[in-house]
Amino acid sequence: MSRDSDIAKRLLEVIPKSMRVIRRELRQFAKPSLTVPQFRVLAHIHAGTQLTSELAEAHGISLPAMSTLVDGLVRQGFITRQPGTVDRRHVVLKLSRKGETVYAQLRKSLELKLADLVAKYSAQEKTNLLDGLAVLENIFV
Repeated sequence: MSRDSDIAKRLLEVIPKSMRVIRRELRQFAKPSLTVPQFRVLAHIHAGTQLTSELAEAHGISLPAMSTLVDGLVRQGFITRQPGTVDRRHVVLKLSRKGETVYAQLRKSLELKLADLVAKYSAQEKTNLLDGLAVLENIFV
């Protein structure tokens, strides 16, 4: 087996494990206000995604399913809908103040938890991890 295949195999083993830890911690921190999919929607909107169709594509779900998820976030006051400036038929999604606050708090809690997980490693291992994460970011752009 080639080195590239070995790396691909490890990615398929490690990334799901890391996401399980993140989801578990997020569920603990977000109770009862948000589900993991709702948090992911807030994260995408925070990063600049504005349309329900873009969110559906990013999450790999149907537009009606995403619309239902967005409706719930609007009812809870986490996001707002605004008419598009270029095309008024498009509805632009924005985080509300409440949504920004909750997103920032949950994100910070997750960052602190992940920092705790890596704290036990040596400086060299942390440097290696940062270097590897930079490569992953380039792979998955």
